[in-house]
Amino acid sequence: MGIAIRYAKSEDKAEDLVNMGFMKILNNLPKYDNSLPFKNWIRRIMVNTIIDEFRKEKKHKDNLEYVDEYGTYYEYSIENNAIQRMSANDILNLISKLPENTAKIFNLYVIDGFTHREIADMLDISEGTSKWHVNMAREKLKQMIVLQNMEIRKTE
Repeated sequence: MGIAIRYAKSEDKAEDLVNMGFMKILNNLPKYDNSLPFKNWIRRIMVNTIIDEFRKEKKHKDNLEYVDEYGTYYEYSIENNAIQRMSANDILNLISKLPENTAKIFNLYVIDGFTHREIADMLDISEGTSKWHVNMAREKLKQMIVLQNMEIRKTE
């Protein structure tokens, strides 16, 4: 569920993804190689299930995201301790506020450790597009952290 919730925009969608993943795990259990760690095998199936669903959804909607969508950029200075005051749930919440494609690619690269080449192959995009999404996610997250930090300072 932890993997699915990072990629899904709602808990219901995450539950659907987990159910689909477990169906694939159960159907492919006879194919499991005992020499591999079971947890890693399950994780890989779950990520692949999520990517498969992403590909299906991609066919049904326009995936173009324009830079205008991100608003105006301001030069902020971030205190070094701003991120230290955040919980893992706070960070996951900020990631969930990113545009859907950007959040998925950011999760694949930063959290799940896939390379840009692997992501490009999985999602049928260029490596450059993968890098752009990761960079855009980092910039947007920095911006959100600064804004959140400013809100905290106002209440203190």
